Amino acid sequence: MNIDKDEEVVREMVRKDYVVFAPKSDRDLRRDYTELWDYPALAKLSNPSEVLFCWWYAIRCSPIIELPDEKRFPIAVEQSFKGRRADEIKKMYAAPGQAPSLPEEWKAACKVMSGFNPAMRIQMAVDNLFALRECQRHIRQENRGGQEDRQDYLKTLKIAREIQRDILKDIERGNYGVEEKKNTTLENLEGIASQFHKQQVRR
Repeated sequence: MNIDKDEEVVREMVRKDYVVFAPKSDRDLRRDYTELWDYPALAKLSNPSEVLFCWWYAIRCSPIIELPDEKRFPIAVEQSFKGRRADEIKKMYAAPGQAPSLPEEWKAACKVMSGFNPAMRIQMAVDNLFALRECQRHIRQENRGGQEDRQDYLKTLKIAREIQRDILKDIERGNYGVEEKKNTTLENLEGIASQFHKQQVRR
């Protein structure tokens, strides 16, 4: 087994800038990450923009998560809703400069979002890749032994294929929500929190 090569793969993944359940396009987050349908509070939201708002407002890897509620709320709304609807929501749920009073359904969905552990999910996605490489190595190894070796290989092959199928299910459900930032819409939003602070200073 080439441990050094496998460790380098893991190190490369860790070096990359990963986020969890981040938007990839204008599509519903639940379409890109079907795991999200497993959570009743998120499945209950009828508008995809509401799901996106909960991501921006509550998930730990949101670019604005360190801002206080009253400053985070308007940015999350603007990133999730369009035009007049964004203005209506900001006026509806928060007085200027005040923390928002969110609908109960949004509160429940935000609680789910805030409960996701990005570090653990990224580690599990890394482990999936490592396990997949191990399975491929066992499947593709050349067997030149006798009958007993052949039987051992077939047993290993069966286990490896079962593990591959499990990993495939994870990947098709969104791979624990893990995605490299450059493949999401966040790539063009660097410094959004600092930009907000600068706007406040100018006022």
